[in-house]
Amino acid sequence: MNPFKKKNAARLALGAVLVAFVVKMLVVIATEGAEPLSAADAPSEGNSSIGAVNFVQKGFWRGTGLPDYNIAFNLDSPSKPILESPFYAHYFPGPDYVLALTYGLFGTGRAVFQWTRLIPLAHVVLAMLFFLWAAERRVWRGNRWVAPFVALFVLFAPAMRPWAVGLHGHAYSSAYILTGLGLGLIAGERRYRFEALAAAAFAIGFVSNYMLLTGAFAVFGAPLVGGLLAAEKPGDCCGWRGGAVLAFVAGVGLAAGFGTHFAQVAAQFTAHDAWIDLTGTMGNRMAKLAYEPSRVQLLGQYSNHVYGFWGVSSLAMLLLGALAGWLHPGAKAYRRNLFLAVLVGGLASYGWIMVMKNHSIGHPHVNPRVFLVMYAAFVSVLGALAAERMGASARR
Repeated sequence: MNPFKKKNAARLALGAVLVAFVVKMLVVIATEGAEPLSAADAPSEGNSSIGAVNFVQKGFWRGTGLPDYNIAFNLDSPSKPILESPFYAHYFPGPDYVLALTYGLFGTGRAVFQWTRLIPLAHVVLAMLFFLWAAERRVWRGNRWVAPFVALFVLFAPAMRPWAVGLHGHAYSSAYILTGLGLGLIAGERRYRFEALAAAAFAIGFVSNYMLLTGAFAVFGAPLVGGLLAAEKPGDCCGWRGGAVLAFVAGVGLAAGFGTHFAQVAAQFTAHDAWIDLTGTMGNRMAKLAYEPSRVQLLGQYSNHVYGFWGVSSLAMLLLGALAGWLHPGAKAYRRNLFLAVLVGGLASYGWIMVMKNHSIGHPHVNPRVFLVMYAAFVSVLGALAAERMGASARR
């Protein structure tokens, strides 16, 4: 057999998938990226650009780091000062900060807005590489042929493509979910300093909240899902429990990000205004709904709705992924862990929808992005099953 083909064909296939994805995204940036992308939450991209321009032109600390959108945009706030203020207090301003940085360095022109999309694209590609590297070591047992297919099915999923160059929080959230999965996958290996992994978990939790609050539960659950996906090796220190600890640390990071933003709002207005805005806005929005589905009905709507993951609904992912995990020919304990990985991924995906009912009712077109954690677990389990079926001849 040709040794070049034997050793490198799978790597060439993976490289081809990644290059094709990057080229496709560069074409999107070049042809459509100068304006807010409708498939990547155009209104939020436009607002982030306005906020970034005002940061550059009027100063960052003028609103204690809160973006100025030129109009009162804190809809339904019970706090009169916040309701009437142009400083936005409801969503975290991380994407505005990224644009403010590039605007400050290169100017506020349309071309800068357009090519700033390279930053979220880089996040997604690097996070995907990290996840694939970790999964090949811990889930697919060194089988190189699984990674190209997983990369293809994740990166080219119809739901994933527009998010990868989105200037609001979608690309960043996707990247931090994949990073969290990768951290959980290697958490049990003694060769890596656990303190460094914990610092990374805290960082993705903190930054994730600043980029996209909607992804909080998915980022929180990702390290635990990764820990459950990992097959134990001789010399491992803690198995899936390492992923559980990293999930806790990511949760601390998420809470720290939330607290920091609350402090910004309190400093700009008052602590009382910040509190009643936080606790009262949801009630005001729910009171305006002409029809309020129950959480059970909402769960059914999201479960049966077909998202952009190749036509596979979240309910199908949950059921098929759990079944594939249970059918894995490995040890009983590992089959159980694969089964649980998909279930925990589902719980993390549904978390936002169940807790933030008011947001979920009004945003069924964008909330499916958080199902990436369950989808990644789903394809990873299928990859593990395929690797076992292919046998030792496909291993290193």
